Amino acid sequence: IADDDLLQQIRNNCVSIEELHMRWCYANANKGIRDLIPTLRNSLCLSLAGCKIGDLELESIGRNGNLKNLNLSFCREITDAGIKIMLKNLPGLTHLKLLGSSKVGNETILLSLF
Repeated sequence: IADDDLLQQIRNNCVSIEELHMRWCYANANKGIRDLIPTLRNSLCLSLAGCKIGDLELESIGRNGNLKNLNLSFCREITDAGIKIMLKNLPGLTHLKLLGSSKVGNETILLSLF
């Protein structure tokens, strides 16, 4: 289980990670995710599919300017507002998966294409 303590250990010891896959993480680790993501400056690929994250975590993800590939499928708490804020700060993002993210509307999905 990825909790805040584990994520802090990753943040402190694994700063050169290029890919991080934390799929279906149900633990209450939102603070750990918010603290971890901006420190992963070398990360190109991030998968949080099925994780219990929201718009605050998307804002944090937006601080990782090198991110190219992002999977947020089945993250049911993210919204249009969070996606829009995040996308403004990720101009190099080339792959975004939002399958099953039910609070994200078609307009926002289309926006993510351009």
